[in-house]
Amino acid sequence: LLLLPPVLDYVVTSGQGMKITYVLELRPVLLRLFDPRASLETISPGQRIEILGACLLAALYVRLKTKNWLRAIAGFLGLYLVMGLHGVLPSLFARASLALASASASTEFAYFSVFRAGGIVADESRKLALLFLVTSSALGWFAYRRHAADRARAILRSVRPLRALHYLGLTLFGIAYGWVLFARHGVEFTGAGDVLGVVAAALATLCAFQASVAVNDLFDEEGDRVSGGKRPLVEGTLTKRDLTAQAVVFSMAALLFAINIKYSTFLFMVLALIAAFAYSAPPLRLKRFPLVSSLTLGFVSLTACLVGFSVYADERAMALFPSPLAWVIVLSFGLGFAAKDLKDVDGDEATGVWTLPVLLGPSAGRLAVAVMVFVGYLAVALLLPYRSLVVPAVLLGLASAALVLRWKSPQLAEVLLVVCLVFTAAVAFVVLSDVPALLDRSAESTRPREAAFAEFRASKAEAWSDW
Repeated sequence: LLLLPPVLDYVVTSGQGMKITYVLELRPVLLRLFDPRASLETISPGQRIEILGACLLAALYVRLKTKNWLRAIAGFLGLYLVMGLHGVLPSLFARASLALASASASTEFAYFSVFRAGGIVADESRKLALLFLVTSSALGWFAYRRHAADRARAILRSVRPLRALHYLGLTLFGIAYGWVLFARHGVEFTGAGDVLGVVAAALATLCAFQASVAVNDLFDEEGDRVSGGKRPLVEGTLTKRDLTAQAVVFSMAALLFAINIKYSTFLFMVLALIAAFAYSAPPLRLKRFPLVSSLTLGFVSLTACLVGFSVYADERAMALFPSPLAWVIVLSFGLGFAAKDLKDVDGDEATGVWTLPVLLGPSAGRLAVAVMVFVGYLAVALLLPYRSLVVPAVLLGLASAALVLRWKSPQLAEVLLVVCLVFTAAVAFVVLSDVPALLDRSAESTRPREAAFAEFRASKAEAWSDW
């Protein structure tokens, strides 16, 4: 069926082809599609045959399964309507997004304003791809829940909401930082079309994190059994094959979302997935080594932020991202994540994962983790040029370290992460409120960096003027 339209259209037009567009108005197309006398600019003759063939096959399938002609007719009409709605989806999205701003805007004007207005997702084709990818993902999850309800529930139970919020927040901060830095220097946020880019970046990060969760659970089965962790393999709600499929599907979804934003966003997402895989899976399995494991998670946190920043900064995201802030992200989160090792000492020791609590013993290991947590907060006070953050960073660092030493509850890591997320939100607000302070450096070594900024902004301004 997919091969029919180009072949038939080649024959019908004697090799000239047809210029087709997305459907702007659904009603005339629905009523005239199967009328051979009607000429439709948005749908080629080959596509009309393709749609008819798909609907007939759907009707035949329903008839064979149910032995009921009425249901077969419903299957024909149902698929026909779904394909019509699919074709008109971009126009519906565009009209809905402009309804509040200009209720009298024509459908064609709305479509052009949303999909051809440039912005951070500059290409019309990528905006369309993101729209269909978001809706197809939602429908795909709905279909999967109908097909395998137990496995779908197990996947939802395996979500780590606080850690997912951590990585999601870093990606959104990266986007916000890029907007503050570049919005007045060439790249405009053009409304609904770019909302798709922001949503896609968020979904890419969440999918990548869920893929890393599946990989981690897959290779931590033995340790989770010893530690008593409530993981899908331990509880028997998912098999190794299920987790492998989950890791592959969520990784591919993350990459699909990312590459339809920008190629640079895709590359940072690849880097994040590689680092997450190296952390959990053989042959590297970096989580086996103290400090290296924590700093790897800090690096993954930085890549999550760069995924968002690249939405604005393109392929220069790593070069233009301020190094003090990058070091803060790597060190603060990397050192702070060591607290999660306190609850898995038995499982880590049984599987050869040499965390500090395993190597140093319970008391000395807890003291080492407390020091790391404090240093993580201290990095914010020492590396960022914001005096308002010094006292809160030191006080929260001391309080968190004391909590590590005194409180031996299994919920310790989650409580520390909640405190960390609240403080991170405050740091993000301070940074976004005064970006120039982070960039104000007079040393000779920063001049090439400022030249790179100037060149980058000029190229962005030129691209925006072209649009």
